[in-house]
Amino acid sequence: MTTPISFAQVTRTATGQWSLWGPNSGGGASVYLCGDVVHLVVYGDESPLPLGAEHVSTSLPVDVYLKTYAALPQHARAVADIQTRLAAASGVERTAHCACGQLRALTHGEPKVVSMCHCLECQRRSGSPFGLGAWFEKTAVDIQGEHRTFTRMVEDRRVINHFCPNCGGPVFWEADGRPGWVAVAVGMFADPKFPAPQRSVYEDRKHAWLQFNVDNMEHIP
Repeated sequence: MTTPISFAQVTRTATGQWSLWGPNSGGGASVYLCGDVVHLVVYGDESPLPLGAEHVSTSLPVDVYLKTYAALPQHARAVADIQTRLAAASGVERTAHCACGQLRALTHGEPKVVSMCHCLECQRRSGSPFGLGAWFEKTAVDIQGEHRTFTRMVEDRRVINHFCPNCGGPVFWEADGRPGWVAVAVGMFADPKFPAPQRSVYEDRKHAWLQFNVDNMEHIP
């Protein structure tokens, strides 16, 4: 696999692929999405090209590319575009709603991340030993019904909970740390086949009896 490189700018070409350019015009890369495969082409005088080579290319399954490169800022726009296209192509729609059904969240596509949180505030919000939220871009969630809000602080970050005024069900929330995103409470989908969490955070406050059997889950104290 080609080693990730640092790039200064990212532009989108007329043909739809993302071109990632280096700090000078002598090198860069392009990312192409073809079905379920991502082609990454590195060219110019940027490392890690072998001496005398004009370009190096590699092909990766799209899920491998997203997992490997999602955390790299120079790939952020390409990753976001690919995720949006995949969600639109998947046609997956789910509905979460409170106990009385008055407040509903219709989601389009798969969540960007499913996160399990053991902080004490999430325990109080959910009434459970942990909170479990599926994070989507706001444009992928349609909210229906009346809702009220309760704002809480998690350390230095503001979290706005939206709940049904009839039954009190906390269907979704927003956080200052993730502008443009909204989290939907996974339990409100009432779907045992919902995707498993990829992250478990505030594990220093996790109940000692909790055990996990989830592959590749990131554990954060």
